[in-house]
Amino acid sequence: MQTPKLHRTLMCALVGVALSGCGRDSERLVFRASSQLEDIAPSHLSTTVWITNTSRDTVPVDLGCSLSLHVVGYRTRERSGRPAWDSRRRDGVGGRGWACIGGGGGHFLPGETKQFGLAVPLPELFGDTLAEGRYYLTARFELFGRPTSVDAGNLVLTNAATPIPAERTYGGVTFRAATGQLPSTPGKPPQLRLAVTITNRNDQPVKLEDALNPFCGAGLSAFSTAVRRDTWYLQQSSDAFLDVCPLPIPPVTLAPGEARVVERTVEAGALAALNEAHLLASLRIRIYPPGDQSPIWQRVTLPAGSYAPAR
Repeated sequence: MQTPKLHRTLMCALVGVALSGCGRDSERLVFRASSQLEDIAPSHLSTTVWITNTSRDTVPVDLGCSLSLHVVGYRTRERSGRPAWDSRRRDGVGGRGWACIGGGGGHFLPGETKQFGLAVPLPELFGDTLAEGRYYLTARFELFGRPTSVDAGNLVLTNAATPIPAERTYGGVTFRAATGQLPSTPGKPPQLRLAVTITNRNDQPVKLEDALNPFCGAGLSAFSTAVRRDTWYLQQSSDAFLDVCPLPIPPVTLAPGEARVVERTVEAGALAALNEAHLLASLRIRIYPPGDQSPIWQRVTLPAGSYAPAR
């Protein structure tokens, strides 16, 4: 069985689309789509659509909810009949739903390319019935009031649970978490030190900030086994929650190669009922990559070690 690998592009298709009856504006746009498996625990099906204005004129376009991107998968390369699955209809397990990907009215300058994407956690696609195997993908959206379909490649989808990696990298920024037990103090509950190391792997400065609240950068939860922690997205809840807001992450700009450690002390009394606690740190980060790239809003889940309460 094939195991998804981080950011492995599997197929890319280039398609020029001229929408009959839609007018000259649509005929000046070229569409390209690709799909890949990204991240693990859980793995995501990530599909990206690029739209390029190939003309010498500016093309006005509505980038509102008429451009809501969704992806369908077929079992055959002909992509005919009813799809085996549709990203708009899936079992929610805590991932991102399909949504409007535009921003109201806009335009394409001559030669300009705009990029749109959708990431779907694989457990949401599989649910209880979808079979593993190769799927042939089509990206669908509406432009100029007409449905548009673009070949988005084909890939093998598997539903195997995968351990959470020790570190994750998004936008060239690497995140790693760890906890350590502090010396006990008579009359006080045990305490842990949570530390998140953030490293800029880019050759240019990168700005990042907490996506929701600079005074509430991370949550820390605990599970009774490593397997439950690694499949946190399938669990109804964690087995214990240490702190809803243990780690403030204020806005920061990291120089190339710079590593910044953000840390805080957390009371561990809530873990007393567990024989062993396997910890999961969860951050919501907005990353501003170098250049003119759009900001990345990313939920970052990291293993943060384990802790055995004293008996």
